[in-house]
Amino acid sequence: MAERFGSNGKSLANLVMAIASYTDAKSTVEYSLSPLYNYQYSSIGKLFERLLKVDKGDISTFSGLVESFIKDFNPQFSGIIKTQLDTLPVYKPHSPTHPDRSAVYKPNLTIQGNKPVEVGYNISSLNQGFDIKWSIPLSLKRVPIQDKSIKVGQQQLITFLKTIDQEHCFVVNTGDSSYGCAGFLSQLYEYENLVNIVRLKNRNIYDYSPQGDTNGANKIYGKVYNLRRLQEKSNRKNPKTKELTIPKTSIFEKQPDAIDHYFVKTHKGRQVKVELKLFHQMSMRSQNGNNMKHKVFDVVVVDYLDTETLKPIHQKPIYLAVCGKKRMILPCWMPTKSIMDIVTTLSLIIGL
Repeated sequence: MAERFGSNGKSLANLVMAIASYTDAKSTVEYSLSPLYNYQYSSIGKLFERLLKVDKGDISTFSGLVESFIKDFNPQFSGIIKTQLDTLPVYKPHSPTHPDRSAVYKPNLTIQGNKPVEVGYNISSLNQGFDIKWSIPLSLKRVPIQDKSIKVGQQQLITFLKTIDQEHCFVVNTGDSSYGCAGFLSQLYEYENLVNIVRLKNRNIYDYSPQGDTNGANKIYGKVYNLRRLQEKSNRKNPKTKELTIPKTSIFEKQPDAIDHYFVKTHKGRQVKVELKLFHQMSMRSQNGNNMKHKVFDVVVVDYLDTETLKPIHQKPIYLAVCGKKRMILPCWMPTKSIMDIVTTLSLIIGL
């Protein structure tokens, strides 16, 4: 530290320890309240003023120095690495000169009629997970106005894959439903040591059923299923008539390849049965030039049931797509308890 930052190394190391340990801070200045920070609050601003003065106020030079310093201390990865990809909004309503500001999502439950938006920008965060409730950021990138968060997330994952041992490391990445689309999954399918576990929204998926000798283009897609319950109505409308379309066959009408369950207790002591259904070799249509032909995945349907009535507790179950060429080599993936293992250890991170 001292070799890189000179006499500022000690106070900078003190600030790093405060940032890593004091989670109650809501601003940079509040890190001075950490028991590990041994200086006055004003020293934080003075520290960065001195660091920038060395580089004649050029923040890009300083940023590059910090980045190279961090890269020297990258942990040595081995085995299965669990990562999570998500987009986080940063609100900047009172910063009119701030670059790349746009409308970002912000839940608003206080004023009826207000839209859930705020002025700010989005941050794409790639984290490494160590257990169900703890992870550390590996990469943080601002999402420019002209880009999409899934594209930025793709590049973060690709960059991270280049830093690991290709022979001895295997990355299992999880993401919410915004990543459950062809635009994200198709570009990452070619990477041998990556499996994505993402949530799917109410959409159509297909049996992967390639067939030749059709007197035309080879058939790839088999029977179509909709991710909805048997009694659930379709909200899709015909773009011309604006009438509700006839829903496709429900995924619950398809015979699963494996079924498993386990029991959990809520915070109030209620026992709940978690039922898991696994469907192999499923596919989705290509979209906006993102080719999903021959890029198959497995689907896990997770349903919370009342232990007495066995009726679903939630209106919709959780649909998880497990996508990747080597998804079947995940530990204990098949049979039976394999579903429980992978869902409880990985998919809980995305809201299960």
